[in-house]
Amino acid sequence: MAHFHYLHQAWIEAAAEAVSGMSPIPQGLTVGYRTMSSPASSYSIQFGPDLVMVRQGSENCDVTFVTSGPLAAEIARGERSAQRAFLDGLIRVEGDVNVLLGHGPKLEAVQDLLSELRADTIFDYLD
Repeated sequence: MAHFHYLHQAWIEAAAEAVSGMSPIPQGLTVGYRTMSSPASSYSIQFGPDLVMVRQGSENCDVTFVTSGPLAAEIARGERSAQRAFLDGLIRVEGDVNVLLGHGPKLEAVQDLLSELRADTIFDYLD
């Protein structure tokens, strides 16, 4: 069984494979996720008119969620809700959060697919 270090290239590739079968959205949307850990790491999910993909980096995103490495690991491990962390002011948002309106089910579907990587993911450098 393969093990992936969270946010490293192999994890990004596994995440891309996990979402590859999702149906695209017509208007397109790119959502970024960035940690303030050392080293800083980021990825983004692009919902395009032709495909859904995960890529390393969070440049040119419509909206980006920024948090600490330990909190990102807690959320990715399923130990804390991203929504609760946001409401508690632990996640900073860059960009226009209004672009997410109406896309909640699609974002939740991505998180469900990525949660399948949890058992094979090592979160060591974020803790």
